[in-house]
Amino acid sequence: MYKQAAEVLYRFWWEEAGTSTEEQRLEIHRLALLGKEEKKAAEVASGLVHRWWKQSRYREALQLCKSTLEITEDYRLLKVMGYCESQVGEVDLALKHYQQALNLCPLEEKEELSALQHCLAMLKANSGEITEAIALFQQSLALFEQIG
Repeated sequence: MYKQAAEVLYRFWWEEAGTSTEEQRLEIHRLALLGKEEKKAAEVASGLVHRWWKQSRYREALQLCKSTLEITEDYRLLKVMGYCESQVGEVDLALKHYQQALNLCPLEEKEELSALQHCLAMLKANSGEITEAIALFQQSLALFEQIG
């Protein structure tokens, strides 16, 4: 039942409407989690947490990522977790989640890979691991230049 409800609301509020409220997205996400709709849960969560990250709603974003990652692995959510954790002082967790995101990110997602390498490089630089940071910055730059 949850799966069907998630599918219907996803179609009406997410795909066909073009825009949806935060409350509608949270309801789609809630139902997708209950119905084990991994892809829908991850996609909706990714959209929500990306907005929350920009609004400095780090703890809310972390909680939504954690609940979604209980049913699926998603590099986008791990990236947001890393960023939010770095903002709230959880540097070790941020490093771990950025690395997991890098390991899961498809090679064809060059823009995401470049962004992940850049984020990881920033953390390494701030932690005094300059050599590792420079190597990651160079990898990120190379991918960024490939993208154009």
